Amino acid sequence: MKLEEVGKLSIGATLARIKAKPNEKAYLRRLFTIQELNKVTVDPYLQVEGQEILVSDRYIQEVPIAKVGMVLIGLTAPRAFVVTDAYEGYVIPINFIYLECHEGVCPEYVAWYFNEHPDIQRRLAVERQGSSLQALSVQKIKELPLELPHVSIQEKIARVYRLRRQRQQLSVEKQRLEEKLLNQLMIQYLKEEQ
Repeated sequence: MKLEEVGKLSIGATLARIKAKPNEKAYLRRLFTIQELNKVTVDPYLQVEGQEILVSDRYIQEVPIAKVGMVLIGLTAPRAFVVTDAYEGYVIPINFIYLECHEGVCPEYVAWYFNEHPDIQRRLAVERQGSSLQALSVQKIKELPLELPHVSIQEKIARVYRLRRQRQQLSVEKQRLEEKLLNQLMIQYLKEEQ
């Protein structure tokens, strides 16, 4: 099965098109960025300065907005993320595609498959190899193969994936705290020598 067959797959908004012009009625909205994607998929301690955009009143109804359970996939940073409450309502820009999964498809399973499955990783590496432009095409992502087992299996894999990521985050936090403690001990030793 292809990725495009597991749900409705669409591309984000062209920001220049939806951005309000001076003196035009507009709505201020948060913008989902590659930095936000890096924070949720790579380093939860990454400091991200939130970006906002003034969306023109003419386009406010058609702007793609992140919804809980939606899968966002970066085109320039090929990683998938399932939208949580923290990112609901963010505007999705053109350097992302978003997937609204059909009934019987677990979004976290799709994110795991995209981020971790060796076949997908191999395909993504081939697609980006030798290209000066590192963005993936929407068509290539639509055509990515996806194994879709029964939803109970999808949910088990998603649960293990979520727990593994939590464990990784806790491990990073433990390492940071240990480094901080050791640094404080060394400073304390230095003070005692004076």
